[in-house]
Amino acid sequence: MFIAIIGAMDTEISRIYDSLRDAKKEEIKGFSYITGFRGGHKIVATKSGIGKVNMAIATTNLINNFDVDLIINTGIAGSVDTKINSICIATKLMYHDMIIDSFDIHLKDPVYPSTWVIDHAKENLKNITYGTFLTGDQFVTSIDMLHGMDTNGVVSIDMESMALAVTAKRFNKDFLVIRSISDNLSLDIANKNEFNAAEKSLTACLNYIDSLKC
Repeated sequence: MFIAIIGAMDTEISRIYDSLRDAKKEEIKGFSYITGFRGGHKIVATKSGIGKVNMAIATTNLINNFDVDLIINTGIAGSVDTKINSICIATKLMYHDMIIDSFDIHLKDPVYPSTWVIDHAKENLKNITYGTFLTGDQFVTSIDMLHGMDTNGVVSIDMESMALAVTAKRFNKDFLVIRSISDNLSLDIANKNEFNAAEKSLTACLNYIDSLKC
């Protein structure tokens, strides 16, 4: 299987190079890629940059240059009340900052990963929290910033994952979003816990890859 890994920040993908066999670096259209092998899988990894636009561009550019089978987004996220350092996997993704009610458009519709992707995680990974991920172009420090959205079932809030999900769906690519909770709506705590949370997410990402059949 050909698998892509995308993180928004350096800390979220910093360990990938050393985790691959025959790893090398290359640059295509302004994006840096790490390629190599893990087990029998071919891997390509890249950093998107923070925010929805950066993630959409990075995902599109990756798909246009590599014929991957599965895209995994790894990284950190905040949460209203999910325990810090919990590993979360998205079963449903939505924007929290798409506030358009007067037009017949579908940008507010949720996106769902393929069933097999989630079923495989549930069968092979332990101590995972599953639920809804919310994405917006703000670091959320107050529940009021979610514009009254129902947070029942919401386990993670970030700035990129829905953009990756929408892009992957548009190009008919399977995807998985794995995030480790760095904070409960606190930028100070997120900054202090960034490296540890990023490490936990990437470990879960690599464990998922290792569990996949070639």
